[in-house]
Amino acid sequence: MRDAWQKDSSSCKFIQDESKHTSSIEIPEKKITITQLSYPSYHLEETNGNSSSDYFFSIIPHDPNANAQPEFNSKINYARNSTLLFKLFPFLEGKVFADRNMSSLKSFLEDDSRFYGFPIEVKQTVDTFFLTKKAMLLKQDFFKKLPSLFNELDLYTVANQRTASFRNISFEPSTGDSLSILTGVNTDRLIQGDVFFDGMRLPMGTVLAIAHYEGEFRNKGAVYKAVEKYLSDHKLFKGAAPYEKYLSSLPVSDSSIIKIDLCYPLRTSAAL
Repeated sequence: MRDAWQKDSSSCKFIQDESKHTSSIEIPEKKITITQLSYPSYHLEETNGNSSSDYFFSIIPHDPNANAQPEFNSKINYARNSTLLFKLFPFLEGKVFADRNMSSLKSFLEDDSRFYGFPIEVKQTVDTFFLTKKAMLLKQDFFKKLPSLFNELDLYTVANQRTASFRNISFEPSTGDSLSILTGVNTDRLIQGDVFFDGMRLPMGTVLAIAHYEGEFRNKGAVYKAVEKYLSDHKLFKGAAPYEKYLSSLPVSDSSIIKIDLCYPLRTSAAL
């Protein structure tokens, strides 16, 4: 359907009949009619010339033995019409139905970018070190003060004969006109802190849920909501406050275009 639309959108027709819970898609040489039989169940009829095929799909919650792994969160059941010849000699049909069709449906349903709006992945870290510093700012001073905070981190890193890389920001709960943040830089080794700076470490094997965001700084709240929903849907729990890892320059205003990885440390490795 995608290929037909990209080639000639005028050759494609989409018809919806809400009274019959039916949607029809017509593309050159093929018509597909989808009927919702119940909330999780659908009948799909595919007509191609003089031949037609019928499929029945059910997508239902599936959580055997309270397993928290995301691959068990849903289960797809399907049925289809087949000739007696293929039932008796399935090897004559070539590539099996599940490989030919269900793998594409599974890939579509598991596309986090399509469902949550952002690419999200869960993975383990290698040893990761930070040098951090807390700051309480007036919200109106956030963009103005940010460069000097990271400059202090850079100078302390150099003074300890270490190398700094990515900038990170974690926003802490605050009220009124104030803003509490934790700024940090990645370092190549652990640095001993003092009354102003803290050396931190994410040990090898720490599990992170990571979402990629690219857009205006003021709109990044959408990626936080997406990851919160992802964690809820996949039965995952936060182990620490999330932080923004900047892959671009620091923002200078609300309208600055930023590129970040939003990282959520998780409480357990059961997600992998």
